Amino acid sequence: MASPADPPATFVVEVKHGKDAMKIDVATDETVASLMETIQDRLGVLTKHQKLLAKGKVLEASKSIAAQACKGGEATPGGKVTVMLMASKGGGGGGAPAPPTAGQAALLASRAAKAAKLADARRASSRASETTTHDAKRRAAAATTASREAAWEKTGIVGLRDAALDAIPDEVCALRDAARVVDLHGNRVAAVPPSFAALTRLTRLRLSGNALTTRSIAWMEVCGALSSSLQVLAIDDNALTGELPGDIGALRELRELSADGNEIDALPSAIGDLARLERLSVARNKLTALPGELSRCARLDAIDARRNRITAIPEALSECAMLRALALDDNRVPASGVPSALLSFAPRLCELSLRDNVVTMEELRELDGWGAYDARRRARAGKVLESGVMLGDKAFDEGADIVRFARH
Repeated sequence: MASPADPPATFVVEVKHGKDAMKIDVATDETVASLMETIQDRLGVLTKHQKLLAKGKVLEASKSIAAQACKGGEATPGGKVTVMLMASKGGGGGGAPAPPTAGQAALLASRAAKAAKLADARRASSRASETTTHDAKRRAAAATTASREAAWEKTGIVGLRDAALDAIPDEVCALRDAARVVDLHGNRVAAVPPSFAALTRLTRLRLSGNALTTRSIAWMEVCGALSSSLQVLAIDDNALTGELPGDIGALRELRELSADGNEIDALPSAIGDLARLERLSVARNKLTALPGELSRCARLDAIDARRNRITAIPEALSECAMLRALALDDNRVPASGVPSALLSFAPRLCELSLRDNVVTMEELRELDGWGAYDARRRARAGKVLESGVMLGDKAFDEGADIVRFARH
């Protein structure tokens, strides 16, 4: 028998928990309860959540380990027995999950390292793919641009309608005298720079539906450069204000001018210099008058000035030998604002529209010159009827209201 001074005999208990194992030295007479406290200290699994098994049986906490786990019920000093640990859910201290064992921690660390390495590899692959895609798109865009510019130069037609542009591309101005038609309708273009004057042989320019202002257009440079080529100019639905610049009078080849849907309040006297002008459309603006200088536009066929604030028709328009149609609906013209000379002496005028004005149909019929105008109007209507085209209810449209239009 060992003396009291000798250390107590011990043996090894290997506690297995899942795939992990932990070795604990215990005294030969140590109880299961003591072992459970050691496990609690090392693994953080509360004793009340532990269940230890050996030889297929659950060990009782009050009895010794050796009596229940060792062969013959006695421990061999220095020997080893194996015990299985089963921890119920919530076995960590304070109800928290049990912390991982050393083996589990190492396994988790290994898995985390592999995941991080895989993530780095994926990020590197993604960056490489993005770079490749970006380069491919850039090459495709460059090829498309080159192809587009080649087509522009070959045909002379630049079609950039509804292209979400904020500015006129430099490539357009670089075409110089190769460009014949430029269509920039429906973008957000905010300026026409002086460099646009390089397109010296341009015949049609459509800038409607953009964000142009009166000051953002290089009128002097552009109109001067296009004076002998431009035939059609559309600047509808922009943000033009004030008087239309007189530089526009330099466009001596202009046939059509459309500036509807702005806030223009005056047309310059220089508009009379547009000797070849055939159609003028300035509807939906803030005009209070039409300039008498329009009488110098010898080829003027039609004027559309609906929805403005015009109070009188200039008598000088009676000198427009080619004027056929004058639309002044939704203005403020009274009977006194309709010159008799216009009705009598404008030889081709047969479409005078004055709906939603101050003048009434009865007043219009009483004006001197109405008979001459009415004869032209009826002659035109007769030709239309003879061609098989019906005019509504077959009644003549007098071009004015039966009841005076009250403007608020």
